[in-house]
Amino acid sequence: LDSAAPLIVNVGRIVPQKGTDLVARAIPALLRATDAQFALAGDGDEKLLSELEEVVKKSHGRVVFVRSAPEDVAVDLRARR
Repeated sequence: LDSAAPLIVNVGRIVPQKGTDLVARAIPALLRATDAQFALAGDGDEKLLSELEEVVKKSHGRVVFVRSAPEDVAVDLRARR
C-alpha cells in the first residue's frame, strides 16, 4: 500500500448486517474514481469473503484483505483511519 494515499479500513465481522456487502460492491468504483486504498480484516459470511477475495485479485495491490489478524494489527489498522 502507498503511505501517501488515503486508506479506508474495515475490521470486524464480514456479514451483510454490518454492511460489508455494500462495501464489497462499492470498492471497484472507488478504486476507479479515487486513489483510495482499502485494508479489510475479518471473517464471516463465506459468500462475502469470496467476493472480497475477487476484489483483491482485481485491485492491483490497492486492496488488502485478511480473514484474521492479531489484535495488535487490528488496533494498528483502526488507528490509521
